[in-house]
Amino acid sequence: MPNSSKPRQDPSKITTQGDLQTSVKDAVSLTFSARIKLLNEAIKEVDQEMLVREQISRRILREIDSEIVALEQQLKEINHWQIGQNESVDARRLGLEREILAHKRERRDEIVRRWQDLSALVRRRRDLIMEREELKNLEKMLAP
Repeated sequence: MPNSSKPRQDPSKITTQGDLQTSVKDAVSLTFSARIKLLNEAIKEVDQEMLVREQISRRILREIDSEIVALEQQLKEINHWQIGQNESVDARRLGLEREILAHKRERRDEIVRRWQDLSALVRRRRDLIMEREELKNLEKMLAP
């Protein structure tokens, strides 16, 4: 009986179990490779962010330091005046000292902010590396 209820399959589309396994392994491998590549790029981006944050911090600290030096120079210029001798000089001295203290506080705050930012970036980098290594190990286990 030539008319059976099953339709005839195209012989070119018939795959063996081995071909299907190879195809799945290749697909899994490509997926893992793409994800690993993305993780590598993310790690490089974090590295770059860390460098940029360091550069920004150094620039900020240099600016603060130069402002402190300028203020200290101005303070030295009025140091020959005795305290209580001239009210306007006393007010200026007090203002300069307050500005110097504010800049030193700002300097400390920048150091703390840099540390916080870099600590967060280091944690992010470590997480990305761990994820990448887990993915590599999983890839090795599934597609040897």
